[in-house]
Amino acid sequence: MDDTPPPALAEGRTITFLYTADLPRLCRFYEETLGLRCVVDQGRCRILRASATALIGLCDIPGRRLGTEGVLVSFAVADLDAAIAALSARGVTFEGPATTGMGGTVRSAFFRDPQGYRLEIQSFIRGGASWLP
Repeated sequence: MDDTPPPALAEGRTITFLYTADLPRLCRFYEETLGLRCVVDQGRCRILRASATALIGLCDIPGRRLGTEGVLVSFAVADLDAAIAALSARGVTFEGPATTGMGGTVRSAFFRDPQGYRLEIQSFIRGGASWLP
């Protein structure tokens, strides 16, 4: 290993890419149901702002694998109950009631997008989340 410093990855943005064969349907869900705003439209791929530092790329790229198992996109929210109510009103069906996990530090609720990707909304209930932007 040389003395070259590592890139400042934590100072930039992160993009999680989700692949689909039905881009319009997936975009409608993320933009209209979840309320994310498109910041870049590349035709076969749309980049949406998920937070101040995180982006989600929705792409229809021929030949790209569409597997959804093992993928979880989590949105940290201040008020989990309000987020559940707002998403339910927009037609989101949750897998079950909110649960407490991670040693009692997090409350979460899970649902799936139209492609089958598992999504989570969560709030931190002990110790806060000062590391969040």
